Amino acid sequence: QRCMAQLEAQHVDKVGKPTLILDLDGTLIATSRQAGLHAKLDFVVEFDPQEQPVWVCKRPGLDDFLSKASQLFEVVVFSLGKRAYVEKMREKIDPSGSLVAFWLSRDSCSGSDAIKEYKDLNSPSFGRDLRRVVWVDDFRDSFRMNLESGIVVPMFRNSSSGNDRVLMDLWPHLETLATYGPDVDVRAALLSLPLPLLESNLARAISRPKLCM
Repeated sequence: QRCMAQLEAQHVDKVGKPTLILDLDGTLIATSRQAGLHAKLDFVVEFDPQEQPVWVCKRPGLDDFLSKASQLFEVVVFSLGKRAYVEKMREKIDPSGSLVAFWLSRDSCSGSDAIKEYKDLNSPSFGRDLRRVVWVDDFRDSFRMNLESGIVVPMFRNSSSGNDRVLMDLWPHLETLATYGPDVDVRAALLSLPLPLLESNLARAISRPKLCM
């Protein structure tokens, strides 16, 4: 089933800026319900006293990445997780609400109530010009309907990946895209950017089940 994104109008301070769609799990954070799985723990999220808490570590460079991205883009986090899960992550990652303009969950999507398997930006309710949208996800099938807008990154599994530089290496390319005027189709610009790290990962970004809480 498709998860068809629905967005409100751009905030006044974001009008005219390109939109940066970011996946959550595996792209920005790694989670586990087992304590001690991560070498470095950033925060713990509790939902129900009867459930195990969720142990979370942020991808290296996440805070700086979001801080810089929020200056040049309208940042949208788009997860197939449930609203309660995404909201808890928002409270921890962006407590001031100044970095990410919108947080989308499976509950934010139009369409059937069945389990959403991939994301779709083609709905009129998305309300953004796809020529001005860049999408970063670790799961290529997530944007099967909008492949031309997507950048696939290696999955972030846990903080034992001390040499993970994905967000740091990605940023200069996104910064370049943000400099293009409104008449430039960023989808075409994506094809011309030198993205050796990301391109080498495309072949390995095969379809696989992705669990969201």
